[in-house]
Amino acid sequence: MQSPDRQDVVIRDATADDMPALVAIRDKPTTHRDRVRDADGKAMRYLVAEDNGEVVAFGCLVLEQPARWPKMAHVPQLVDLHVRQDRRNEGIGTTLVRAMEAMARRAGYAEMHLGVDPRDNRRAAELYRRLGYEAMDNEPVEEPWEFVDSDGQRHVGVELLVYMRRSLS
Repeated sequence: MQSPDRQDVVIRDATADDMPALVAIRDKPTTHRDRVRDADGKAMRYLVAEDNGEVVAFGCLVLEQPARWPKMAHVPQLVDLHVRQDRRNEGIGTTLVRAMEAMARRAGYAEMHLGVDPRDNRRAAELYRRLGYEAMDNEPVEEPWEFVDSDGQRHVGVELLVYMRRSLS
């Protein structure tokens, strides 16, 4: 049963000490390391959700265009929300999204944005719709991206996304 408000879940900024838990949720160690490095607490926050002292989810809140990132279509933007598979449907993702929205609101933003692949990530698209996000376009758009990680590896790809937004007022 999904709980709409998990007050027992602690949302905090990720640290290097969280790396094992982050990698266990999503096996992308360089991505986690780079995001922990780049998160400055103002323009970008890399957040974890902790339940009983255990990291069970993470997400990235981008408030300003990061210099090292590909050009973003919208800010503020919620990026890469992941909940540990065995902890889904407990309200943890909802709690993390609502915490990010509150942070964006406190930073003076009137809307929150995100991009989701409605075909390959239906579960997330449904969550965002339940939380009040509305599609900005009727059809997904191809979003090319490219970056060089801290290991010097070049990454290139194209995502099929529907951008969604929600009023924070």
